[in-house]
Amino acid sequence: MLENGDLYFRDVTERDSSFSFRCHTENLITREKKVSTNYSKIIVTEPHHNQPPRIIHRSSRVTASLGHRMTLSCIAQGYPVPMYRWHRTIGGQRILSEVGSSVRQEGGVLIFNKVLRTDAGRYSCHVSNSMGEDRVDMELLVEEPLKVNLSPQLLQLDVGKTALFNCSVEGHPIGSVVWKKDTRFIASNSRVQFPT
Repeated sequence: MLENGDLYFRDVTERDSSFSFRCHTENLITREKKVSTNYSKIIVTEPHHNQPPRIIHRSSRVTASLGHRMTLSCIAQGYPVPMYRWHRTIGGQRILSEVGSSVRQEGGVLIFNKVLRTDAGRYSCHVSNSMGEDRVDMELLVEEPLKVNLSPQLLQLDVGKTALFNCSVEGHPIGSVVWKKDTRFIASNSRVQFPT
């Protein structure tokens, strides 16, 4: 199953056409469950002629949370059955995507077991058979929960001295940092400045 809920079959066989499929879903908050009212079936046919691969399902821009499982998908049709290769663009160079313990490829799906910050970037899926090829580019964005630390928590100064508070923000993406005093926004002026 893909991250968006689509059911993905690789290398279907005649046996797959004997099953009916339904979609079941559950709301994580209310625990309400729903089942699709209709069924789906697979009809398996023998190809009548060779066809170049054509990508029919693709991810274009995918956002993933740091440390979570996610997939990039690129599903193609063609005959002979297309071969899939994944590349990653690093420094303007397309490099064959490394498959290992944290990333694996299953057909046209690249599976990240636990997304790392370094996994963010541009990927391309290249499909080919003896009749031709197709390619799609996609981008993986990795979000990391924000952590904010304000220091010092207490600052005791003599009148006329300079006070400096440091707001340290980690995570991605950081939209903006604003300062408030007693729930009101602070504007930069001759007394208050926001060093970058």
